[in-house]
Amino acid sequence: AIAFVTYAAVVSLSYFFVMKPIWARRDAVAAKKTALQDYRILSTSRDVLAGLREGLMQGDQRMTVVAELQSAAREAGLDVIGEAAHLPDKNITENMVEYPVELRLRGTYHQVGDYLSDITIVVAAVAWERS
Repeated sequence: AIAFVTYAAVVSLSYFFVMKPIWARRDAVAAKKTALQDYRILSTSRDVLAGLREGLMQGDQRMTVVAELQSAAREAGLDVIGEAAHLPDKNITENMVEYPVELRLRGTYHQVGDYLSDITIVVAAVAWERS
């Protein structure tokens, strides 16, 4: 019985003086690891967002897109009236910016439908080239 009580006392003391501090250090290291992983993810995300902002459409690229839109309008049989107007940029989300353009066209219902079909392809091609 004395051996059993001694054994139980040693096991209890070893838990408090050996195992509990080891587990506390393990938990602290796990928390630090999680914090470092979160920091790395945030840092990488910040770099990616900075790259996206730098890759936003500049003046020359906007003119190229407008020229493509006007060319597609002429191919669809529409008359382009005047010059395209660049409207102010609109931030839709932190990752997306809208570059509105006002383009005046004249034509039939079917010509407008053909044009809308064509510009969907042009916009998809521009987005694909940028990726």
